Amino acid sequence: MSISYIDNNKYIFSDRKKSIYQPIDDKLKEIINKEHNSYLLSNDDDKYFSYIFKFGTGFYKVNYYKDLFIKNIHNSLTRFKVYNDHENPRLDLFRTDKIIDHLNIIISSGINKINLLVLTLFNIIISFCIIIKIHHLLSNYFSIDNSMSRLINKGVRNNEFIPYYQNIYSFSTKKFIGAEVLCRWNHKGEILTPNYFIQKLESSDNINIVTFRLIEQAFKDLNCSNNQDYLLSFNFTVAMILDCLFVDKVINFIETTPNVKNHIIIELTESDNRFKQLDDIRKVMLKLKKHGVLLSIDDFGTGYSNLLTIQELPFDVMKIDRAFVSSEYAVSNSNMLDMMVKLGNSMNLLIVVEGVETEDELNRIKDLGVDFCQGFYYSKPSNSEIFKKSLSC
Repeated sequence: MSISYIDNNKYIFSDRKKSIYQPIDDKLKEIINKEHNSYLLSNDDDKYFSYIFKFGTGFYKVNYYKDLFIKNIHNSLTRFKVYNDHENPRLDLFRTDKIIDHLNIIISSGINKINLLVLTLFNIIISFCIIIKIHHLLSNYFSIDNSMSRLINKGVRNNEFIPYYQNIYSFSTKKFIGAEVLCRWNHKGEILTPNYFIQKLESSDNINIVTFRLIEQAFKDLNCSNNQDYLLSFNFTVAMILDCLFVDKVINFIETTPNVKNHIIIELTESDNRFKQLDDIRKVMLKLKKHGVLLSIDDFGTGYSNLLTIQELPFDVMKIDRAFVSSEYAVSNSNMLDMMVKLGNSMNLLIVVEGVETEDELNRIKDLGVDFCQGFYYSKPSNSEIFKKSLSC
């Protein structure tokens, strides 16, 4: 800031060219008269501090800008103090002291106790928030839903979802005329049925990837057969039907792959209530029918399906749910099955009754004049190798 030389209690030199040969103030005079070789003069309210040291017959006084000196090396959390080594000031600091050799001064710096407490509390709060966030992230990561999603994503990448086939039997021809292609998950060598994964799979875009792979693999398996009339049926959700890119991909496969056109059935499942979008669904279904696709309503009589749905949409096949034929369900004792068969016949729909497992159930649907059935009585779901053998590949 400035430098001056004092002798005989007067300023005889100043680099600022002022106060030369002027007497020094009483406080400075008192300090000089104490015969200290060096002395630090600093008050908390001063904007500068002065270092005074003996030289020759007089003393040099060097003034330093306190704010500039302190702000360059400290921040709002720390405090800084420079004082004489013969002083013993009480500083509210956690501090480190350093004696400057030959200058007889001590620099004390550190964190103020109050600031330290505030900083500690701040760090505790931040740490607590981080712990909560990490706990939340870990909980989500290891939650059952997210764990299943990650396993499914990995399974899709590794092509672990494979086709299983359940044949559809015709009483009139006394042979299998087609098969529903079911999805199975070959997870670590264990074959998992859809009830373990289908809800999570259908809620993601993975359902499109898996379904298209099932279509490709199923027709590869079928093409090794000489049975040119065999039909393969695949489950589509309403969301898949309304996905234009996916539907176009399926149509392109139909048009570019031999023996697919007129041999594919799409079963519209009812995992959600988007059957309300009847106009949009009808447009897509009519587009598919132009490319030789047969359309089936799955599990008719349950879920969201109703008379309006089957009347408004261009279905070719009605699949009646097992609940209406199995003695396990109370509704099977009603005349609902008879009414649905009559409805289907009146609409010129092919009728397939699902879940036929016993001879009594078989005789019941025969008495109603139903020609097609699907269930354990004739065929359990089988893998590709067994299915191909059944086709005499």
